[in-house]
Amino acid sequence: MDSVLIGVGHCSAVTCLCHMNSALIGVGYCSDVTCLCHMDSALIGVGDCSDVTCLCRIDSVLIGVEYCSDATCLCHMNSVLIGVGYCRDVTCLCCMDSMLIGFGYCSDVTCLGHMDSVFIGVGYCSDATCLCHMDSVLIGVGYCSEVTCLCHMDSVIIGVGYCSDVTCLCRMESVLIGFGDCSDVTCLCHMDPALIGVG
Repeated sequence: MDSVLIGVGHCSAVTCLCHMNSALIGVGYCSDVTCLCHMDSALIGVGDCSDVTCLCRIDSVLIGVEYCSDATCLCHMNSVLIGVGYCRDVTCLCCMDSMLIGFGYCSDVTCLGHMDSVFIGVGYCSDATCLCHMDSVLIGVGYCSEVTCLCHMDSVIIGVGYCSDVTCLCRMESVLIGFGDCSDVTCLCHMDPALIGVG
């Protein structure tokens, strides 16, 4: 599998965060070592798929990270993922018309905006605060200008910032490994068998 983030959907045996040679390489088919584990088509774990480190589920809905308690969860409302934390109304990924549109107080002003079915914003859902897109590629966070973006190179998302070579999610042999100066010292570090650090 190429080292590209290729999709997120309903979990199955082929929907997980894969790794190759101890590096995070994408979403697709996973091995059993470093993955967002699945159980009955629901993502339940990161790492060894043990019970203590997981994305908990209730009725096939992702609701938690860590110990799968009620206090640490990705809340859901009407089968829609709406929160991270204590599953209260004030800490959530808001939904509107079945679309994930916000994080915070679930009001109209705090949302993950959408435009023409494209995920484009975090904040006030205006054109000025968005995850920019260009040619159907997610390239930016901020004012949707060319200078603030999740850079891409050869169709691979490699950076956050000015889309230059110095501010990016670095890659080495097509593997996403870092954030910053694209040097070895600032990276999403990996140590066999899992991606374990930033710095």
